[in-house]
Amino acid sequence: MNTDAVLLAIAVIGLVTTFGITLYLVGYFRSAPEPTDSNHRPAGAAAANARQLNRGELRALRRRRQGVAAVNERAEQREQDMQAEHAENFEGEEEEDGGGPRVAGTSRKAMQKELKRQERERMRKFEASRREEVKRLREAKEEAHRKRLEAADADEDAREAELEAMRLRQEVKAKADFERWRAFMSVDDTGVDADMADDESAESERLHAVAEYVQVRRRMHRSNSRSYVLNTR
Repeated sequence: MNTDAVLLAIAVIGLVTTFGITLYLVGYFRSAPEPTDSNHRPAGAAAANARQLNRGELRALRRRRQGVAAVNERAEQREQDMQAEHAENFEGEEEEDGGGPRVAGTSRKAMQKELKRQERERMRKFEASRREEVKRLREAKEEAHRKRLEAADADEDAREAELEAMRLRQEVKAKADFERWRAFMSVDDTGVDADMADDESAESERLHAVAEYVQVRRRMHRSNSRSYVLNTR
C-alpha cells in the first residue's frame, strides 16, 4: 500500500515537472509583449461605433422634433385659414345685406371667440351624451344583474318547496309504514289464544318484521341526507 502511494506521488511530480518545462519552452512564463496599435484597434472601433450610434440617435430625435414642429405649424396655419375664411364669409354677408359700417363684435377676434364658444358648446354636448350613454349602459347592466338574482331566488324557492314536499311525502309514507307494521305486530287479545302467544314461529315473525321496519327507516334517512347534501351543493 505504501509502495503504491510513493509510486503515485513520484508519477504526479514527474507529470507536473514535465508540464512546467513544456510551458517554459513555449514562452508561457516569459514577459508579455508590449501592447500595439492592433491590440487597441477593437476598442477604438467599438468607441467609433458607439459615437456613430449616438449621432444617429441624435439625428433621429432631431427629425422627430422637426416633424412635430411642422405638424403643429400646419395645424396652426389651417386654423388661421379657416378663421380667415369664416371672417371673409361673414364680411361678404354684411356687404350683401347693405354694405353699411361694421357693428361691434364682428372683428376677427370676435369671430375667434365665437368659434371657441361653439367648440366648447359642441364639447359640452358630446360629454353630456357620453355620460348619458354610460349611465344607460350601467343601468342596463344593473337591471340584468337584478333579473339574474331574481331568477336565482326563484329557483332556490322552487327547490326548497320541492324538498319540503318530498319531506312531507316521506313522512306520510313513513307514518303509514309504521302504522302498518304496528298493526301487523299487534296481537288481538280476543283472536289469539295462549298457545299462539307462546309459539316461537310467531315470535320470529314479529322480530323479522321489526328488523325490516328498522332497515326501511335507515334507508329513508340515508336517502334524505343524500338529497339534502346534493341540493345544498
